[in-house]
Amino acid sequence: MFRNSGEAWLVTDALGGLLFATDAWEAAFPSKGDAGKSGLYNLRMHASDSIAASEVERLSLGSSSGVGLTGEICISTDNQQKIWWQLTATPDQAGRVLWRAVDVTLDRERASWFQLEAEKLRSFLEDLPVGFFMLNRSGMFVYANSTFARWLERDSGDLSS
Repeated sequence: MFRNSGEAWLVTDALGGLLFATDAWEAAFPSKGDAGKSGLYNLRMHASDSIAASEVERLSLGSSSGVGLTGEICISTDNQQKIWWQLTATPDQAGRVLWRAVDVTLDRERASWFQLEAEKLRSFLEDLPVGFFMLNRSGMFVYANSTFARWLERDSGDLSS
């Protein structure tokens, strides 16, 4: 029942040896090269760039020393699609480590889109031919665009600090 849960779970011993993997884990991190290997080995093979590899190693070392950790890695699939995984490694009292992988690619794409849109809005406000400013409840400047600052013969950074 747990094997077919649809969620990517892996249970290893403290050294990373496979004890159990759900079908979703095996689908997310299929064997590369050595068909007899599975689990954490496959995750390490998929985390081939140095940033992802060091993050997997950080999680592995932390969990083997009894510390539960979470991190994110980006893995390229065979068709060069990038998938972001949030990995959680949770050790238990018996020396096993429970790994969970959640696909957070869509969350990353949304965050990137919102950041891009926020930059466009900032640029739009900054370049308006009219003065624009925001005050907090205390009457202090929170934001002033360059046009407004120029009218006051001040730097916009001086107004909002």
